[in-house]
Amino acid sequence: MFVVVLGSLLILQAVVLRVLEWTKLRNRGGTRDPLYVVWAWFPLLLGSSMLLSNLPRLVGAPHGVVEICDPLGGLLALIDAVWAFRVAQHARARKARSHAEAQRG
Repeated sequence: MFVVVLGSLLILQAVVLRVLEWTKLRNRGGTRDPLYVVWAWFPLLLGSSMLLSNLPRLVGAPHGVVEICDPLGGLLALIDAVWAFRVAQHARARKARSHAEAQRG
């Protein structure tokens, strides 16, 4: 039950962040924070994977539905992990580039 509540809270967080970003975009004239994608999509994907993996089992769904939802939830979690790793690599490379530019000039 805790996992379902946590997954729901993560999805709610993602929705709130998207709404806040939309209001900021209207006020600022269209400039977006580069890390917006991370903060908006990561909690949504993570919460969805948690719900997809555990909710059918808790509500007493048929065995076939649980058998389909478990691998889909695992796949979403794997996509989250790979995506987070790639974002971290990109941020590390970006930091190294800016550090090298600062050293040059």
